[in-house]
Amino acid sequence: KGPGDQPIGSEPVSKALLRVAQEALVNIHRHAHASHASMVLKRTANRVQLLVSDDGIGMPSAVSPAKARGIGLRGMRHRIEALGRRFEVRNLKQGTRLSAVVPIGA
Repeated sequence: KGPGDQPIGSEPVSKALLRVAQEALVNIHRHAHASHASMVLKRTANRVQLLVSDDGIGMPSAVSPAKARGIGLRGMRHRIEALGRRFEVRNLKQGTRLSAVVPIGA
């Protein structure tokens, strides 16, 4: 097996990251008006970080990702924070960046 064949972590970690990745891509498709999007999964000895970025219109500045009305961002935040880890969404000069960090041993 190659390094890409290694499991990410426990089933709850893998499932949470998969659902966050899916929802992030749906949000980009529906709302961002982006021409490019990227997704990177970084693994270290003790954690996994999912980064999703796009070059779209960003989020309205009045909408705090922590207080978003839709269920998408709240659901993503809940999945990651339920594992006791960090979930962040940031507006960039152009676009949005989402970061979800979970421990491998969660």
